[in-house]
Amino acid sequence: MDRTPPHPTRGLLHRVSALAYIGGSAGCPSWEALTIDSGTSVVVLDTHGVVLYANSLAAEEVSRSAQEIVGHHISELFPAEFVGERLSFINKVVQTNRPLLVRTVMAGTLNEAVFRPIRGQHDDPPVVLITSRPVGDRSHAAAPPDAEVIDARFQDRGLLQKLTPRETEVLMLIGEGLSTADISKRLFRTIKTIEAHRASLGRKLGVSNRVQLARIALAAGLVQSAQRGGRAGESGEVPAELADADRSNGHATHVHAERVVRNNSQMA
Repeated sequence: MDRTPPHPTRGLLHRVSALAYIGGSAGCPSWEALTIDSGTSVVVLDTHGVVLYANSLAAEEVSRSAQEIVGHHISELFPAEFVGERLSFINKVVQTNRPLLVRTVMAGTLNEAVFRPIRGQHDDPPVVLITSRPVGDRSHAAAPPDAEVIDARFQDRGLLQKLTPRETEVLMLIGEGLSTADISKRLFRTIKTIEAHRASLGRKLGVSNRVQLARIALAAGLVQSAQRGGRAGESGEVPAELADADRSNGHATHVHAERVVRNNSQMA
């Protein structure tokens, strides 16, 4: 699939000259670095929620092409609860003129999105630049130092919604790299009971081994929640409080994830 996003048109740049502030002209290296090279979902919205620009990664999130979603309101692409909350985020960053980092689970994967207000010259209306990517990919830079960090109310847990509280807890512990015996001791349950939970997890999530279960737990943020004392196993919900790991040390987090998967591979 061609991942090259369409450059903003001259008409768009004329109407919303704020895009020029981030290098929105066709062929601009800084714009291409952001929208193509970074591997980040990039969207530009007006204050009403109309899509002014989207790169191919952003469009793939709604199973459309970039050309198909530009000019459409986000209410045509996402659930009402999601839309209402996103519009409140847009209003917040425009009013405060500060970036906002939002953590949310989409289709069972924990994502972080940074909302940035972009103001043009003269009386041009402000627009909002939104960049997002899965938290499991820690190659990106730390959050803006002046950004407020919040957890979204809207959480799309995907297949994880099918899990019982106990299954969620077992999945979390598999993600931490614990063996069946270790999980049995931690939860004060028999090994046979833990194996039954693991088998049920495999059926519900459509996977066949511990490695795949560990990857799902890591992607959903369950492991990072546990590191902060999250109560995922008790509530059955992905906790609102997420990882407080050193955000500037993305490499260490990535190495930890790979170590967990490697340990599970050896036990699978």
